[in-house]
Amino acid sequence: MGGPDIQRLEGKIDTVMDAIADLRVLVAGNYVTKTDLLEYQKIEEARIVALHKKIDDNKTEEKADRWKMAALVATIVGIIVAAGQWITEMLRGSGAS
Repeated sequence: MGGPDIQRLEGKIDTVMDAIADLRVLVAGNYVTKTDLLEYQKIEEARIVALHKKIDDNKTEEKADRWKMAALVATIVGIIVAAGQWITEMLRGSGAS
């Protein structure tokens, strides 16, 4: 009496055990290994170092650009002052004659 039922139950248990074994393989395959983690850390450290280098380079370029702008402003102010003095001298010279 219990023979066919037990055989069906054993078949279902085998199917469930196979499914659990497959699930273990799938889950175990998704874990990060220490080697993968160390490699990822190295990549991220290199990325951070490169980012800091770009920031430092940008600061250096900014300083150089500020000095260039200051020199340009000083030159323009010098030209304006010289032109103002020249115009003043021309007006004084023509008024005196």
